[in-house]
Amino acid sequence: MSKNPAFQFYPADWLKDPAVQAAKSSTRGAWINLLCRMWESEERGNIEGTSDQLRKLAGCDLDEWKPALDEIISLKIADVTNRNGKITISNRRMIREDKERKNNCERQRKYRDKHEYNVLSNENITPISSSSSSSSSSSSKDIVITRAEKNTPEPTMTIQAQALYEAFKKQYPRGPDKVFEGSHECEIWFAENFRFIEVPLFMEALRKYTKSDRVVNGYVTKPRRWLQEWKDWIPKPDPSIPSPGREVWKKGMILGACECGGKFQEWYTTSGKKKTECEKCHQAYRIDQEKIDEAAAKVQNFIRAGP
Repeated sequence: MSKNPAFQFYPADWLKDPAVQAAKSSTRGAWINLLCRMWESEERGNIEGTSDQLRKLAGCDLDEWKPALDEIISLKIADVTNRNGKITISNRRMIREDKERKNNCERQRKYRDKHEYNVLSNENITPISSSSSSSSSSSSKDIVITRAEKNTPEPTMTIQAQALYEAFKKQYPRGPDKVFEGSHECEIWFAENFRFIEVPLFMEALRKYTKSDRVVNGYVTKPRRWLQEWKDWIPKPDPSIPSPGREVWKKGMILGACECGGKFQEWYTTSGKKKTECEKCHQAYRIDQEKIDEAAAKVQNFIRAGP
């Protein structure tokens, strides 16, 4: 593993550290030398050796080293252990930051390995010659475009996927620079996802997007990103237009008022189904027989009373 040539030194932290500032100047000088040795050591943040070896690394005289080491231990400037004459001095912060750096490098390596084909240059694409594409248009065999990749399966593009990609590239709106960005990434996406695409829905979603207010106002999403969310642009079905297996309910007359303040609306379908419910709380309409009998009695009494 290649080593970094320098480490970050924060003057404010050095001056504000009470343990370091409480030490003698000779101890502080020895400590900064030890920090540099820890950075260059095989196990970053740790340095090990006999007392005389560490004294030489710290740049101290014989009469300076023992008081400096005792002060480093008493002020807890570093973690110091002594086992069988071998002294180990460790800097907690340097060890922690080195561990974080290694973890970050590992995450980036895994990300690059996973998405390596997304950053391949267009030079790695094997172009289709005009003669081969024209001659194979009448053939049922698939034409594939292979891409050189490292440790990843090669994505392939069939004739149908190639045709859909070309139609998409032609119809997709351009930004202010009039450039179609990420053509290589889009080709890989079509090669991997074509078998999951319903072409009529895909083209309808593309037409809806190109006519949207967002595109009209000049805000164009990058093609690769739009492909990830193209299903969000599929037009929703019109409820007034019947489709196979679905009945459409139409409004009829209003039959009265509901207790919630809404109105009882009559609904019916072309197949003859009917229902009446409140538009607000969806409570079913029920006929009050007592009120009907009372109204009928009033009508009978009016008829009997005569003019």
